Amino acid sequence: MTEQKTEKTEQKKKRHFLVRAFRKAMFTTLAVCGLYTGWYAALYAGRGQKLTNGETELVKGIFGDEINPSKIRKHFRSESSIAHVLPSKAGMVPPPFSHIDFYGTKVHSRDYSRDTKRNFGLFLHEATHTWQGQTMTFPMKNIGVYEYTLTKNSRFNDFGTEQQAEIIEDYAQTWLYKDPKAKPHTAQDTLLFKVVEKRFPRAHKTRVQFQKTGTIRI
Repeated sequence: MTEQKTEKTEQKKKRHFLVRAFRKAMFTTLAVCGLYTGWYAALYAGRGQKLTNGETELVKGIFGDEINPSKIRKHFRSESSIAHVLPSKAGMVPPPFSHIDFYGTKVHSRDYSRDTKRNFGLFLHEATHTWQGQTMTFPMKNIGVYEYTLTKNSRFNDFGTEQQAEIIEDYAQTWLYKDPKAKPHTAQDTLLFKVVEKRFPRAHKTRVQFQKTGTIRI
């Protein structure tokens, strides 16, 4: 009898412990959600600039109907607002992935579709993250890795979150940007458009149109 009472007592203690742990976890989760909601409302809700017509056509020209550019907003922030956390960061897309932060006046632009090659690419890098957010596509591989290597067997979905954004950035700078100083295309450039256009058929039409007319029109 004593052993049974002891066992029941231990089981009761375990249940109480689990209940307390669950309540604590729920409270912490709600607190974090509350703080994030307040932070988001203060910095993002109802704020930001809409994409220009050129930016909209550029984004649709790659991702097609898989993205809704009307939901995307741009925010121009000072470089110092993120330098102490991520000193090399020029752009960021915080959850829920419909707002793009651009840090520092060098990367602020009235229209990224008509800007420098660097800002043109940066915009599409961050736009890729908004596509990932809108489609809930976040590859849980190679987290935080930007560098990538392409082969003839590479597929876009094989790469991590930042790698995908880098691939789109490089693709756009290589195939959709007017650069009078551009060097002849390489075999790697060809792999680049094959990987992107196999995943995004709309991008193929856009590239062909750009090569013929020098413009992007949806």
